[in-house]
Amino acid sequence: MKYMNTRQKEILYLLLSEPDEYLVVQDFADRVQCSEKTIRNDLKAIEDYLNEHSHAQLIRKPGLGVYLHIEDQERAWLSQQLHTEHFHSRQRTDEERMLQIAYDLL
Repeated sequence: MKYMNTRQKEILYLLLSEPDEYLVVQDFADRVQCSEKTIRNDLKAIEDYLNEHSHAQLIRKPGLGVYLHIEDQERAWLSQQLHTEHFHSRQRTDEERMLQIAYDLL
């Protein structure tokens, strides 16, 4: 199962909140305050997550930007999933987070 870090979730939220629009990688970098290369690497992780959990497609076009091709119903479902994951991750104790990290490393 693929997990996303907070920055990757924020990028996906941005993609979900801008329907039918291409977003430039530099815009993502400015919004989450990191480099374009980091954004490109995060987009790969987001794409892996989407391939595993959704039918949505991340479309990248040079000169235009990045676009999330997704049905409206699935957009709502995915937003809810991200919100639920974010809520549950904030509810864990330090010990639970350390155990999850150790499990992920194995």
